[in-house]
Amino acid sequence: MADSAFLRLLFSVAIWCIAYAVVAVQMSIRLFNFNRDSLN
Repeated sequence: MADSAFLRLLFSVAIWCIAYAVVAVQMSIRLFNFNRDSLN
């Protein structure tokens, strides 16, 4: 079943992409808050 293996690989890649996006958003929000606090 090559299709199920491909779907499993695609699913794992999607999970990694979502996790990376969540971490990137949290880091950017933290940097934005830090810059805003330092400007005030």
